Formats: sequence, structure tokens, C-alpha cells
Amino acid sequence: MKALYCYFLLFFSMPGLADITPAVTLPRNKSYSVITREISENTLGIQLLSISGGRCNIKFQDLFYGTVSDEVYFKKYSPISSWVCLTAGEVFEAGYDTVYSGNLGRDISHYPEKVVYDYEHQRWVLEKDELYEKIEGKEPISLNFHLISSKNAKGYAVFDNYIFIGNAYAKKGLYFCMVHDYSALCGWGDMIHEENGKKIDLTPYALKLIESISFID
Repeated sequence: MKALYCYFLLFFSMPGLADITPAVTLPRNKSYSVITREISENTLGIQLLSISGGRCNIKFQDLFYGTVSDEVYFKKYSPISSWVCLTAGEVFEAGYDTVYSGNLGRDISHYPEKVVYDYEHQRWVLEKDELYEKIEGKEPISLNFHLISSKNAKGYAVFDNYIFIGNAYAKKGLYFCMVHDYSALCGWGDMIHEENGKKIDLTPYALKLIESISFID
């Protein structure tokens, strides 16, 4: 099993082509000011929570707010509001679900699927969540799920409107995890921002941001 686990880690550290499935395109009616930003424990304006032994020094491309400083970006503009560094093993085992404590303390899932890691095929997949209970008269909403490969990491992003941002549900919540070697960077945020009285959907920019994540060894 140890040898098999090491093989998975080798697979997740091999350089490759960046890719998002299903594919995502950026709006054509905007000029982009691209800047490369870095995240580490010393990055101004960000709290990188390291729960275990993962190491998450990374860089990524910001395609939307390239004219502002790192400190202002992470405090005010970043579509990802929380960043967590974990180990690869923790992310493989945990996957992602939308389980909450329902009536009488029973565990119930908001969505009919959950994200699990398929060790045989070395990829994340959606799997039926047995804890989901269909509400009569209401059609179930499936998780919006993307597989993502960057230059030296692989992972997924999922949209979940039951993610808490601060003390309220996100208008359009996103959660992601990217794995490289023994480490994994995960994060979440609300894709709907309000600027100058207008609502902006940062979904395509956030997905492209995740696709551009590169771990710095």
C-alpha cells in the first residue's frame, strides 16, 4: 500500500498541461491585465491555514485584478477568501460532501452527489451520496463539478451554495483542492462580488486562477 501511495504522489507531481473539464472560457469583452501572485505563510493580506504537514508555497495568475497590490487583492478582491494547506493523503481520503446535521441530529446531504477519489483511475469523480433525502415537489440540484490540471498539480473545483462565507451562505460558493506531491492546497469563496453597485460573477476567472496554480518546490 505504501508503494501504491507513493505512485499516486509521483503521478500528482509530474509536470503536465493545464486543463479544465468541462472547459471554461473567459468573456471576450474585457481586456486583461495578467499578474502572477504568490502565496506563502508570509504573504500580506492572507492567512494561509496549515492544518497538517503540507507545504503550500504557490504561485498563480490573476486575470482580473492585475493592477492592485497583493495585500489589497487578498483582503478585498480575491474570489478565494480562505486558503488551507493539507496533506495529499487527507484530501484523497476526505473528498468533498455537503452533509449537515438535520432534524433529530441526523446527517443529511444538501446535494445528491459527493466528490470521492477514484484510486483505480487516479481522478476525482462524483458519486451518489446515500445521505441525500429528496424533498417532495423539489427537483434535486446536482453539484457543478470540474476536474482541473495545472502545470504541476491536479484536483477539482465544485460549486456549493451552502458554503458559509463569514456568517452567511455564499451567493455562489466554490470549493477547490489541488494536489502536488505530499501537499494539497484547498480553498473556498463566493464568486459573486459587488463593485460600484454592480454584481460581478468571478466564476471563469476563479477557475482559470486554479488552473494556473503552480507549487514552488
